[in-house]
Amino acid sequence: MGRKLKRIRPAAAYVIAILAFVLICFVVGRIPTGDSISSSETSDSTQQDNSGLPWNLILVSNEIPLPENFQTPQLATLSDYRNEQVDARILQDLTTMLNDMEQAGLQPLVCSSYRDYNRQMQLFNQERDRFTKQGMDAEEAYAAAMANIALPGYSEHETGLAVDIVSVDHQTLDRDFADTPEGQWLAANSAQYGFVVRYPAEKQQVTGITYEPWHFRYVGRDAALAMQQQNLCLEEYLIQQGYLQEESAQPEEDSGLESSLE
Repeated sequence: MGRKLKRIRPAAAYVIAILAFVLICFVVGRIPTGDSISSSETSDSTQQDNSGLPWNLILVSNEIPLPENFQTPQLATLSDYRNEQVDARILQDLTTMLNDMEQAGLQPLVCSSYRDYNRQMQLFNQERDRFTKQGMDAEEAYAAAMANIALPGYSEHETGLAVDIVSVDHQTLDRDFADTPEGQWLAANSAQYGFVVRYPAEKQQVTGITYEPWHFRYVGRDAALAMQQQNLCLEEYLIQQGYLQEESAQPEEDSGLESSLE
């Protein structure tokens, strides 16, 4: 595509440009432009598997998008935590958990929660642009951004059921959070309030996402306690309960890039 063709008529040039763009999109696998990213680029079977799940068990990953019929939940505000918003149905359990942590002398900090589609798109485009400025071509920057930021429509934060929790003394989203008092308390106790570490260290081959000890997902108390007791991640629990077929939950083959999605 680097060579220029001489004296191409405008109409022909336009057609050639469109065909070239479609070819690039086919090779990349998803359209690498923020305005063109769509949550409908999945198979019918994936959509069917996901859309029938209970609201608290909805599965969203870098391979499985939100269902096409997904409706933005009623949101409630965590007034004591930077006015972050979550699905109103989880507010009581989340607030109780955070209050209990404070009663135990801890200092939790909710640093991220609900994001709408447009905000997720903005974050993805910013990450892609950052890699472009580092010298990557369009395809490389797109792939690198996908390893760090979920595509809009593919992020748990869009459900209102996911929260990133750190501490006042440790405000970095990294694995070291697991060793903080807050991280240890959450790992041991969050299931009692309906939350689980969504991407456990030993489940990367199932979730397709690297260990994120700060990323907590509401699944409800019964599911959370069962997952904790049986050492299951959400995908495994959904298979066990008959909500999902095993092949639908498995990520694609490793591309060589570690994913830590936000």
